[in-house]
Parts: sequence; structure tokens; C-alpha cells
Amino acid sequence: MVPRPQAGHDAVMGQQRRSTTFSVTIPPDMAEAVFQQVKQGHHGSPGAVIREALRQMLKLDEDGVPLEAPPAPATETEPKWKQRGGSRMRND
Repeated sequence: MVPRPQAGHDAVMGQQRRSTTFSVTIPPDMAEAVFQQVKQGHHGSPGAVIREALRQMLKLDEDGVPLEAPPAPATETEPKWKQRGGSRMRND
């Protein structure tokens, strides 16, 4: 799937584009779920349903800011087993 830039949304004076248009195909059961969300008044349009689903998947707020801080990288002073999230204890 390749994004298609929509007229009027191209970068202007070095600013980032505000949106990109995609065309996707989804199975009928997913399409029905999207339409039900709109019909029940949870969202104003099918696009709003998809955007909310993507925000939830990516855990972003409406401005694209992460809701959770990513885990801090391991420091060089930690042993390699700890950097990998391992344990020195064995399950015997």
C-alpha cells in the first residue's frame, strides 16, 4: 500500500504534510464494524474510526504524541544478561 499525497497537502515552505490519503481494502466484517461505530454515533466518519484504531494500536494521542514513554535504553554499565531482560536465576 503506497500513500497518495492529496492536492493541497504537500509540504509547504518546508513544513510537514498534515495528512496523507490511503486506499485500503478490508474484509466485510471489519467494514461492518466501522460502519456500526459511525451509525451508533461513536465517530463522525469511517476515517475517524480508522484513525482512532490506529492511535490505539500505536498508543498515540490525537496530536501523535506517545501516551507512554518508551523504555529507557540499557546503560553500558549493566551486565549483558540484564540488558537483554534476562535473569541469572535458573528454573531447575
